[in-house]
Amino acid sequence: MKARIGRQVKHFENIDVDCITAIFSKNNLYRYTLQMQYKDRIEQNNTITVILKNPSSANEKMADNTIRRVEGFVHCNFPDVKYLNILNIFAYRATDAKDVKNALINNGLNYIVGIENDKYIKSFVKESDYIIKAWGGNSGINKKAYNQRIEQVNDLIHNNVKKDVPIYRVDGNGKGSSLYPFHACFWSYTMGLEKY
Repeated sequence: MKARIGRQVKHFENIDVDCITAIFSKNNLYRYTLQMQYKDRIEQNNTITVILKNPSSANEKMADNTIRRVEGFVHCNFPDVKYLNILNIFAYRATDAKDVKNALINNGLNYIVGIENDKYIKSFVKESDYIIKAWGGNSGINKKAYNQRIEQVNDLIHNNVKKDVPIYRVDGNGKGSSLYPFHACFWSYTMGLEKY
């Protein structure tokens, strides 16, 4: 069941678009990873992983509004980061959370998670120097299933992260919480970070 995929925008100006890679399922229903680097960060070598709710239209050539916002935020707030990884708690591609909700109802939690998603979360978390949780609230997705998945992802993070790697959420001016960290589509570059 394919969901509606929204419009695309250009990647942030300092992203090296020639070096962007993504891992999609063969049928393009799932995007497991989106990896990029900043072209103006020659001396830096650190990696940040941002974990969102679900992927939308971003790929190796174009971003979507949320990815564009993440790219800019990380560039402004992490000057020692060269590499940016984007992961999601659900790998099912959809612009509208209503499509994720319907896919869950029709096919179950494992369907929207994606068969290879946990493997990539483990792998990328192990290689990260910073992690930002940014999946937001459930947006109409069944709350019990959503909370179950958050618990699974938190276990994957905490069981695989290197010692002393900081884990953050963006301070959404009172919005968001430790369970539902402020979603990246609402970030501004000047918002602060809260450490877990």
